[in-house]
Amino acid sequence: MKLILPFIMLLISQGLFAAELSPIRDAKVPISKVKESQREMFIGEWMSVQETENGHTRKAITKRAADGNYTIIFELYSEKGDLVFKQEEFGLWGVSGGIYFTIFQGSLEDNKPVNSDPTNANNYDAYKIVKASKQELVYQSLSSGDIYTYQKVESDSI
Repeated sequence: MKLILPFIMLLISQGLFAAELSPIRDAKVPISKVKESQREMFIGEWMSVQETENGHTRKAITKRAADGNYTIIFELYSEKGDLVFKQEEFGLWGVSGGIYFTIFQGSLEDNKPVNSDPTNANNYDAYKIVKASKQELVYQSLSSGDIYTYQKVESDSI
């Protein structure tokens, strides 16, 4: 008993054990207009160019459709500006409760789709939305802590 009580107190202090359960709602609450417009801001074509911790430059161009599909092209450039890595991916995206999330469904190899393994946890990513405007998106990875900044672009300007 002496060992159980401190363990329960630890669980309660960490929010992992509720002494009393709160009632839940009968049904899902409709999202606010603000949250609805936040999702709409992600739709379209966006570009990010950021330095990596290894001195490379990472360029990403993502296109998010209103139907929840996305494509993204990642390019990694050396310090000299040489392309050292390129990958084209596709999947699903969404926004809910201040969180932007993606489900990586596959990549293009020789212009042919190669599906990902849906049981692989690395294919699911969640980000805290830091800023969402018509011209700029900033979000932080919940797993790595990395902060990504994207600028809105017109399709013909890339």
